[in-house]
Amino acid sequence: STDPRQAEFSMVEIADSPHYRSALFSYFQQDYFTALTELMQAQQLDESGPLADNAALLRGGASLSYGMERAAQRIFETRLAAPGASPDRDRAWFYLGKLAWQRGALDQSAAALDRMAPTYHGELAPEANFLRASISLRQGDEQLAASYDTLLPADSPWLYYLYYNLGASHAAR
Repeated sequence: STDPRQAEFSMVEIADSPHYRSALFSYFQQDYFTALTELMQAQQLDESGPLADNAALLRGGASLSYGMERAAQRIFETRLAAPGASPDRDRAWFYLGKLAWQRGALDQSAAALDRMAPTYHGELAPEANFLRASISLRQGDEQLAASYDTLLPADSPWLYYLYYNLGASHAAR
């Protein structure tokens, strides 16, 4: 959310939950085992409180890192079934789209990625656009796939993957 008061409130909530704070640190250090452990401790101690939704999304993301796709999918679908709007919905839709893409379910992946808000410009947006381009390329629409390069930042590693895949497709043709 762009409301600074909500951001301050969230920082207070995070400060009140040392396990969640530690899990966030571990997650962003890509130490997913420690992050999962801290999140489970926070859940056992009922420490998450208002951060339970965010903690669930972190658990889903960390589960993906260990190849536990079904567990992650259940977490994301549960979060999306909850009533009310949430900025975390875009992240959940992204992960569901990525899971479907990894399984080769391109239509399912595209549908999930299309459920992300068009105004979403968070940290997952470049990878989401790469996945959309990849889907287009796999479906034979090289021109649409190439158009996604304008949506990727110049320093994004996803841009290089897109160029490589476009070159490989062009060479194969």
